[in-house]
Amino acid sequence: MFKRFFNWIKRIFKPVNKPVNKPVIEHNRSKPSPKLKGKFIDISHWVDIDFSKLPIKDVIMKATEGTSFIDSKLRSNISECEKYDKRIGFYHYYRVRQSPRDQAMHFINTIGLDTFKSCYHLPVIDIELGNNDSERALLAALKDVKTFAQTILELTGRKCRIYTNDHLMDWFKNEFTRLEMQNLCDLPWIARYPSAPKNIAPWDKIWAHQYTENGKVKGSNDKVDLNKFM
Repeated sequence: MFKRFFNWIKRIFKPVNKPVNKPVIEHNRSKPSPKLKGKFIDISHWVDIDFSKLPIKDVIMKATEGTSFIDSKLRSNISECEKYDKRIGFYHYYRVRQSPRDQAMHFINTIGLDTFKSCYHLPVIDIELGNNDSERALLAALKDVKTFAQTILELTGRKCRIYTNDHLMDWFKNEFTRLEMQNLCDLPWIARYPSAPKNIAPWDKIWAHQYTENGKVKGSNDKVDLNKFM
């Protein structure tokens, strides 16, 4: 009798097993980039575009910078690109003196997790000189850039890709190799005007070449960055 009573008490007070938190998407679901041809543009609030007239299918837009800045045209650019069936992607301007995890969370939260996971192009980390940064300061920050990419992969299942210029890639190539950045970041996107980039290590090829910042496209009176898939 007492044994049955204690078994009944144990069943009542049996602890509930809580589910273990897991990443939103498993890492192995980050698929390789599709092979694309032709041109695309990258834009920010500096550029006005009538997307109904833009003949280019692919648009990479600035979303965020650091831990708090949001591009003022992000929402309208997303809306217009969706309206006119553009294949979109987003980039984050990386700040070396700010937390890489906080920057990654700001990037994801600003875009929204569903849009971040479903947009056509991989998220881009824009690494360039600005805010009085030096090549050496950027080089020293690459370990934090790795943390940024790891955070994106953990929370969204998507790899990033690096955007920078050919000069900085020459500075970065040894550190990128040491950090094994090719395991976290897909093929890079490199600016070099107008000839093709030379410095791409540790990757064996590039995703895209930005060949001018003074391009002209139908639908805009502004100078735009023009790129071609490689």
